Amino acid sequence: MGKKIAILGIALLLTGAFTLAAQEPILEEHPGYVPLDELALMPRDTLSLEINLTGPLLALVAGATRQEDPEFSDMVAGLLAIRVHVGPIADGVGRRVDRAREWLDDNGWQAIVRMRDGRDQTYIYLKQDGKDFVGLTLVAAGEDDEAVLVNVVGRVDPQRLGALAGRFDIPGLDEIPVEDPSSEETP
Repeated sequence: MGKKIAILGIALLLTGAFTLAAQEPILEEHPGYVPLDELALMPRDTLSLEINLTGPLLALVAGATRQEDPEFSDMVAGLLAIRVHVGPIADGVGRRVDRAREWLDDNGWQAIVRMRDGRDQTYIYLKQDGKDFVGLTLVAAGEDDEAVLVNVVGRVDPQRLGALAGRFDIPGLDEIPVEDPSSEETP
């Protein structure tokens, strides 16, 4: 009898897991998702850092921080993924960054920060879906020929980016002043 209950319990758990998996949105189909490899900024096998935080792990972070910092917890709860690539760019830094920017521009991303200082370049893009910001992408490259790509997928509040950058130590986000593009006047 105990064996039958255990098998029934496992079957129910698996059925529930498959149901939850079927209900989760496919990350690659989300409007805030950027295929970082397609930007061709740096080969994946040369990355010095790769971070891939997705739904379940972000939900865990949101739950764990709810008491300590409810505002941060709410922000993380609205995210589907945080993805970071850091690595060297072998050659053609400017050309590779330009290609990445063109891809973002061509795919409906709005540049909110464009910073160039010598060979250092930083670009921050937001993706809007209706009145909501559904993604953020940072592209940065420096004189040391190292690049940083960050893609935050999900509901993004531009005013809270500093908190996100500080908690997850996301390079570049905490140093750039970010303004809400919906507050800009249109001619």
